[in-house]
Amino acid sequence: MSGFSLKYKLGLIPGTAKIDAKWNKLLGMRDELQELEQSDELARYRELDAELKSAEFRARKKELTQLKFEGSHEQKILSELEHLSRSKSMKQYFKTLSSEKLARFKKIEKGDKLARFNELKEIVTTPEFTKRRKDVEKLHYNNTPEAAKRKEFEALKNDKRLKSYYNTLASDSYRLYMKAEESGEKPSDPNEIKRYEKFLASGEYSNLKTVEKQNLTQRYEELRGEVQSDEFLEREKFLKNSKRYQTTDDYRLLAEYEKLSKDPEIKFYHKFRKSGEYLNYQRVHDSKELERLNELEDLVKDEGFRERVAFLKDKKRYEKSEDFKLEQELAKLKNSELIKKYFALHKARELNFFDKWQVAFDDEFTRDGVNFERWNSGIYPGKEVFGNNYSQADELQCLNGEENLQVHGGILSIVTRKEESKGMRWNPQYGLIPAEFQYTSSMLNTGNSFRIKQGIIEAKIRVNPCAEIVSAFSLKGDGAFPQIDILRSGKNEVSMGVIREIKGEPVWQHQTITGLNFKKFHVYRLEWDGQTLTWKINNAVVHQSKVDSSFDNMFLNLLSSVHEEVHHQNLPHYLEVDWVRCLVPQAGNN
Repeated sequence: MSGFSLKYKLGLIPGTAKIDAKWNKLLGMRDELQELEQSDELARYRELDAELKSAEFRARKKELTQLKFEGSHEQKILSELEHLSRSKSMKQYFKTLSSEKLARFKKIEKGDKLARFNELKEIVTTPEFTKRRKDVEKLHYNNTPEAAKRKEFEALKNDKRLKSYYNTLASDSYRLYMKAEESGEKPSDPNEIKRYEKFLASGEYSNLKTVEKQNLTQRYEELRGEVQSDEFLEREKFLKNSKRYQTTDDYRLLAEYEKLSKDPEIKFYHKFRKSGEYLNYQRVHDSKELERLNELEDLVKDEGFRERVAFLKDKKRYEKSEDFKLEQELAKLKNSELIKKYFALHKARELNFFDKWQVAFDDEFTRDGVNFERWNSGIYPGKEVFGNNYSQADELQCLNGEENLQVHGGILSIVTRKEESKGMRWNPQYGLIPAEFQYTSSMLNTGNSFRIKQGIIEAKIRVNPCAEIVSAFSLKGDGAFPQIDILRSGKNEVSMGVIREIKGEPVWQHQTITGLNFKKFHVYRLEWDGQTLTWKINNAVVHQSKVDSSFDNMFLNLLSSVHEEVHHQNLPHYLEVDWVRCLVPQAGNN
């Protein structure tokens, strides 16, 4: 008795219920993990976890927790503002700024009175104005042109020659003279001639010509017109007046200026303007210090600045930050049942299986009928080549396709019956020929849908083996051989192994297993790892073999075939399959 048979008999080999439960649990864990992987909660957890582990977050947290008001930019701003505000000159400036004196000063500065004072000052302080005053004050009438003209006029007025001249002009002798002069003829009357000649020889006539020759009358008239003019008389009066300057426009301007200079408002203005208080006001008013003070005051009044100061002084600033909220949210998520479950599953060693293996083919026959997108009925590739299903030369059954396939309660059954049927049989000499059969059965394969060249191939199968019917779960290629039998039934036994073609003939290399309870399902498993094949029943190793590169790209094949007349007690015969599963290595796993 083999070691497997002994362990099986002693109940040391696990049953299919445990195997199914373990697999279903594993699938459930995988599916739950995949579902959790897609959850919004996990996505948020990962997002937060990545954020909180990032260098940027750590830097922000470090910066925030290490922040202090002392030494901060804001503290320096407030200190600078306090220093400026408390400076003596700045305090005096603001005292002056709000004082009545400055208000009075500015009112005067804007008033007409100061404007007039400044206007007058600009006039009376000029060199020209001063010179004019001096010139007026040092004037003496006798030295003036007016006095000279007056003297000349008076001299001419009292000149005997002019008096004689004017008397001559009024005389009858002068009129007679003028008459003769105008007519160009001497008088005809002897008396008039005598008078005419006497006038020409007179001193009066001689004086007349002298005065006219010297233009004394013209000069006299000119002077008389000038000295009798209002302008001359006004000027002469001004020159003779010892207080003449007081009568000038300049004096009136000077008097107005001197009066304004004694005005209390003007005196206050000039006194305050020269005071240290106002000089300090002026210096500060246009200073960089005041400009900076105003800038700082505007800055510290800003809502954002005040909030920043409060934030820096707040010892619980981090607890009020958005980053802290993220930490709290992550901590809450870490304690959530979903995240705990995720990490428990993520760390589960059982799920490492799926890091190595990928389910490439799985059929649990849960739908009504066979899924013909996965399975083909009949011989492959013969049916595709000849267009008909057919039986091999040594087989007694007709392959009846779907008629002999059943799916009930999640179990696929290939049913072999005793019934007459017509079909085709392969004849090595003639090819396909019509034949009559006494039995019907069926066959399924994945020739068109699925191939495998290494991995795990397993199926949960129940079969009651008899000598006349061969039920098999195999891997086949496009040719007749090579072939891997994962399960092949015989009389009260099953076997597994390979069929190779050597020198054109099939060579069987199989291991036979007896003693199984064929009323139960068993899991028949092949592990194909490179050139090594390992067969297992219910996860217990029963056989191993080596293969070469000709074993490649093989499809699944399920069949029941009749090779002898079948005792009626063995009919109908069922090859029952609960599930078929194939796993291939994940990329990177060999």
